[in-house]
This record gives sequence, structure tokens and C-alpha cells, in this order.
Amino acid sequence: MALSLSAEQKNLKNLFFNEDRYIIPEYQRPYSWDYDTCFQMYSDITSAYVENADYFMGNIILARSKEDDESKPEVVDGQQRLLTIWLWLKAMSLLMPSFNKLKTATEIELWNDANEIVPKVKSKVFETDDETYIQEIWRLNDSGIEKYLIARVNKKGEVDLKKCQNNLSYSFLNIYSWLKEFYSRLTSDEKNKFVNYFINQVYLLPIELKAQGMSEAIDKALKIFETINNRGQNLENADIFKSTLYAKAKSVNRGKEFIEMWINIRSDCNRLNISIDDLFRYYSHIIRGKNGIISTEKNLREFFVSEEISPLKHNDFESVVSDLNHIINILTNINVLKQDTREISFWLNIMSAYTNINPWYAIVTKMYVTDELDDLVPFMKDMVRFCYSYGSSRSIRFAIYDIINDVVNGGNWKNKYVQTVENTDLSSLGRLKKGYALLSYYLSNQEVCANGYKFETIVKLAQVKSAHLITEETLASLGNYVVLPKAGAIQSNSYFNLYHSNKRQPIMDEIVIAKEISERENYIKTLLQSFFNNKQ
Repeated sequence: MALSLSAEQKNLKNLFFNEDRYIIPEYQRPYSWDYDTCFQMYSDITSAYVENADYFMGNIILARSKEDDESKPEVVDGQQRLLTIWLWLKAMSLLMPSFNKLKTATEIELWNDANEIVPKVKSKVFETDDETYIQEIWRLNDSGIEKYLIARVNKKGEVDLKKCQNNLSYSFLNIYSWLKEFYSRLTSDEKNKFVNYFINQVYLLPIELKAQGMSEAIDKALKIFETINNRGQNLENADIFKSTLYAKAKSVNRGKEFIEMWINIRSDCNRLNISIDDLFRYYSHIIRGKNGIISTEKNLREFFVSEEISPLKHNDFESVVSDLNHIINILTNINVLKQDTREISFWLNIMSAYTNINPWYAIVTKMYVTDELDDLVPFMKDMVRFCYSYGSSRSIRFAIYDIINDVVNGGNWKNKYVQTVENTDLSSLGRLKKGYALLSYYLSNQEVCANGYKFETIVKLAQVKSAHLITEETLASLGNYVVLPKAGAIQSNSYFNLYHSNKRQPIMDEIVIAKEISERENYIKTLLQSFFNNKQ
């Protein structure tokens, strides 16, 4: 079916003085415009007014359903700027209470028996209380606004975000304060002139997609959205995934239950310092492994929205949430194990020193299919052998796809990848130097430090007196690197003396130091080469 699309630049009078009530759907993110973004808008509009120049704010994308109430379009993109304009209209209506049309622009009378009057915008976003604050701001009148403002400013008279407790109130009060100051410099006629300018010469480009049902209209709107370069914040993959799962939950009357689940997932991701996208990326690799897919990854949104193997297509919301929580538990367990004193701690830490994320997709997949730590240790040792011998190239991801497939489906990835490691090149370690230093520390000491490690150099450039004795190559060598337990790290002019504290005589000259570093380099390389060549 062809797209039913309309796009016509409209001023605010056309957008707000009508029968529409703009619905911000569940999948959208909370209102997030900050002080700087709102002030830039204020500065731009007031400057354009002074010059009597039209002001274009950008696009908004709306979806309308022929089956449902067409006067309730859903905002697919542009909700941040649309809400901010509504805040402007509300602030102006309080500053000019006799200008009744401004108040009319902020609300609408519903077509029901009660003739109910409600705000012009409605937020269904469930991750914050945006709708509560929209209602709170809408109910303010010209006699109560100053008290509302005073309760939310600091000692300097500035609007305080903590006292506001949300971005909507914070932005609204800043806009109100700026406009109040701006109005103080205008005569009564100039104030009316500014209102007329704002509603007649400030423009948006609403792109409207209409279909028989709302879900179809939204799908069409999202396709358009993805091809447009917007000034606002783009709709994230997480918003789409959340919307799909929420719709599944609502269909079985468990919407509220899902809301709590999703809030917990987002909280867990914040605690783990990962994004929702990161979580779904781990999930996608597990799904790909289960289906034997070793080809190049697709776009994350395309994978979960369009691919037939996507759990969002076939599984119920509870099953998907359970899988996501399983991954969260694995990532949490990894963080705990890194601080452990068991052998697994070291191998996890050495992989943390590797230069890209790809091996972790295989590690998390391995822990997803088995929770046996005894089985994980040899797996991690082999991952270290393969990844470090491969180098820091991002092309390792193609081998990782194959390893994930073997991990899930019982293939022998070790024979394909680990057994092929012969003499690992240790002459140019580049970005992997810290990882190699940590590996040599463990192989030499067989000791895991629960409190973490500190990397230092034995001799620093500033300490060198004879560059022909201790060269740049010597300073950059693995032999000049020392790994110290954080708990035992002390300040010293020479970490070399700390490392050799068991020697009876102090090191007296740079000839001896250079020799010691060279000998240490050879010892470390022999140790590492033995590790890489021993595949048992």
C-alpha cells in the first residue's frame, strides 16, 4: 500500500488552534531539553522577532489513524520541540492572562458528555512522570505561578533543577522567567505584537502519515523518520524495542507489569554502565548463534524489528524480558568475578584489557549456555590465546561470529582458531601492551589481585640521563612495564627498585638498568611464548 503522506509548513496558529490533541506515545523518551537548548530557542526566536524574520523550528512527524480518532495524532518525532512550544504558549498565557486565545492554544475540549477540558499535549511515556507535570503546569494560573516559581529557585534566584525534580518544570520555569524579563522591556502594544509574531511567524514542518490503523501509520512514519536528518534527538532503538514489548504486554492486560520490568532493566543497565542498545547487542549475538548465523551483523533495529528469527516477532514479552535479565545477571556476575581471588578473575581481567568489545559477545554467550565456572576457565584461556595472538584488529569479529556459533551448537572452535596459534609476534604489541603485561604478571606470579592492578614503567623518560644507553625502544619495551597490585602500589622515584626489592645491591648505573630491562624482556617473551604454544 502506498504511503498516505502530507507535508506542509505550518505556523503555530495552524498547529495549536485546532481540534488536535498531540499524543506522545509510550515508546518515546522522556522530555529532556536542557537549559542550553531551551535558551538557544529563546535567543533565536526573540532575535528573529526583533528583525521581523520568520523562524523555522524544524520537522515533526505525526501518525494518524483512520480507524481511531484522527484528532489524536501520535508524535513519532519532534516531541521535544513540540512540548517546548507548548511550554512557551503556557508561559505566555500566564504573562498575558487577558489574551484568552493563548490559553485556548494550551488546551482542548474533548468530545465527550462531560465536555472535559484537557492539555493540548498528552504524554504516555512511562519511564518518568511527564504527564503528571504536564497536568501540573497546565493547571497553573496567573495568581499561582509566582509562588510556584519561588519554591523552585535557589538562593541566587536561579531555577533549580533539583527543586523542580523534572525537566519539564525546569524548562517551563526558565522559559517563563526569560519571557517575563523580555516582556518587562515591552509596551502593551509590543507584547501583543510579539504574541502575534510567535503564533504567525514561527513555523514547523509537520509530516503526517495516515493509515487505516495506528500501528500501520506509525510503521510508515518511522520509515520516513529514518530518512530525514532532524535537528532534534533521534528516536533510539531502545524506544522501538520498548514500544513493541509494551504493546505485547498491553495485549494481555499486563502493561503496568511490563512498565516496572522495563524500569528495572534500564536501572540495571545504568548500574552496569551500558546502554539498552548494548544489552540488545549481546542478545542479538546469542540469537544469531542459536540460528547458526555467521554472516555480517545487520543494523540492530533491522535485526529485531524485521528479521524472522527476532524474539520480538514471535516470543511473548515475558520471555524476552527473562532473556534480557539473564544477560544482565551474566554481566553483573562478570563484574563480581573480576574482583574475585579465583583464577577466573585473572582471565576476565586480561580480556578487559583487550582493545574491542567483540570477544565479550562470545564470552557472554558462553556464560548464557553454561554457568559452570570450571568450564569457563579453559574457555577464557583459549580466548586470550586467540584474541591476543590475532591482534587488535576489528576484523576479529568475523571469527567471533563463528566462535559464537560453535559455542552454542557444540562446534570445536578451538581446533579452528587456538590450535593454529604458533609463534605469536611479541615485537610490536601496540595497544595490547597492558594486556600482555598483565598476562605476564599472572604467568610469573600465579597471583590474582582482588583489588585490581596498577600499570607503571620501571624507568621513565625524565629519569634517563644517557639516551644512548636507555633508548626509546627500551622505554617502550614490555620489559620496562610493571604490573602492581593496587593495594600495594606506592609512590617511588624508581619502580625498578620496587620490582627488584629482593636484590642485595641497589642498581647503580644505566648500563646495568638497560641490561636488566633487556633480560626481563627476554624472560617475559619466553613466558608468553610458552603460554601461547601450550594449547592444553
